[in-house]
Amino acid sequence: MEEKILAIQKDAQYTRENILTIKKKTEDSNSKILSILNEMDLKMPMSEGRRIYEEFRKYATYKDLKELHNRVIPEISKFEDKLLKFLTEMEKFKLIIAKFDEHLLTKASKESVSAVKSYVDDEFTRKQDTDKNLKEHDQQRQALSSRIDDLDKLLKYQAKQI
Repeated sequence: MEEKILAIQKDAQYTRENILTIKKKTEDSNSKILSILNEMDLKMPMSEGRRIYEEFRKYATYKDLKELHNRVIPEISKFEDKLLKFLTEMEKFKLIIAKFDEHLLTKASKESVSAVKSYVDDEFTRKQDTDKNLKEHDQQRQALSSRIDDLDKLLKYQAKQI
């Protein structure tokens, strides 16, 4: 029986030593953590770190800008294609109308020409109005083009930063 008691005492002593070792390691770890926290506070307080972090949340990441670029550029390109198609069709219509006018003037009487002229004046828009709209669309396209160039420059700059 004494052998069992001695074995239990040895186990208890071994367990106590392990617990004391773990306690000492924990205390050492706690003291190291506290010293690191104190050093961090000396370098920059947590409140200042949070304030700086909040400032970074205001800016977009490169991934977000690239995603925006990939969504916007194709749409702008489609719009430019439609605009170019519209302009070429306008040129075709101008040629058709010029030919029509030429044939009309050579074959029609003055009364017919004045009737067609009054009909056209009543039913269609003036060239000045369409020219004004074309100028406005051209200005908008140029503004979008410059913004695209700015985005490209920004993306290249951020790519260099990364």
